[in-house]
Amino acid sequence: MASQEQETQSQGSSSTIDQPPLWDYVTKLEKLVGAEGCWKFKCNLCSETRQGSYSRVRTRLFGIKGTGISICKKATTTDKVNMKRLEDAYKQKKVESQEKEVELPCEADIGFKKRKGISTPIERAFGVEIRDQLDQEIARTFYTRGNGPLFLKALNCFEEVKDRFYIAELMKEFINEIGHQIVVQIITDNAANCKVAGEIIEMARWAKNNTPLHCLANSLHPRYYSDAWLLEDSTRCAPHRDGEISQERMKCFRRLFPNDDEYNKVLDEYVMLSIKSGPFEDLTSISKIPTMEPKNWWVNFGAQTPFLQTLAFGLLGQPSSSSCAERNWSTYAFIHSLKMNKLTTSRA
Repeated sequence: MASQEQETQSQGSSSTIDQPPLWDYVTKLEKLVGAEGCWKFKCNLCSETRQGSYSRVRTRLFGIKGTGISICKKATTTDKVNMKRLEDAYKQKKVESQEKEVELPCEADIGFKKRKGISTPIERAFGVEIRDQLDQEIARTFYTRGNGPLFLKALNCFEEVKDRFYIAELMKEFINEIGHQIVVQIITDNAANCKVAGEIIEMARWAKNNTPLHCLANSLHPRYYSDAWLLEDSTRCAPHRDGEISQERMKCFRRLFPNDDEYNKVLDEYVMLSIKSGPFEDLTSISKIPTMEPKNWWVNFGAQTPFLQTLAFGLLGQPSSSSCAERNWSTYAFIHSLKMNKLTTSRA
């Protein structure tokens, strides 16, 4: 009890941004059970014992009457002035510590030409202004800090020969800087040099990119359990027979399912997937493994294994590149040019 009392006293004698300053004027004796933020406390000025939340401590020290708690008669005017000063400083620190929205350069209208007010029919058809606004909002998520995407840096490649070796070296530098343990995916252009650079990285860094998340994605791909795929190469083996993949997969399962009941259920579900039992012993599901897209296969046949199905949707549904979007943007850019901006919406 003595050590606990000393701990509560030390808590009441320190002021941080997370703890309002007037707690320094009382000594916390005991936290009240079932009441969030409420303590039994002893006033350091008058030595009286009371209980309540921070608002009651404040009311008592400032001498505010008619609030259901007695005022502290020992608190002088000087004490109250100091309390007010500490509270104002605390509120100012809280305001300064809050995240602030960063204004983009294009919103400040400094050094940029404004778009003409009159837009062409094809601009309105493709929603150019709306897309520009969306680009600004996406850019803001990179420029501001937070739990979302984080913009690290941009590299000026002017006058550099952007061949496969140069791009591969850049990828290696960024992977080493960020940490290969947390790199899940690299999205590039669909140009030939970028594709070859990606292959170079894959061949050179398989051991380092063999993270639990990669191994889990490999284990959830139904094609790697099909006899047709396994018989194509004698060195291939199913994910549940690969020791390295199995070890990393188990790490990922334990991290994603800390609850023992859910952990045991997901292990049982994986057993059914790996040996094609239970809902996966159906001939239709087995015959569709080599030909059906993995995400579509899980939609059709994974309903009875909800934990694995949810993981498969998240991991196998990610695009491997931006090729589809790049092709659309290239087509739109070709249609909307200075020479062809007189095309109507129907002709475009």
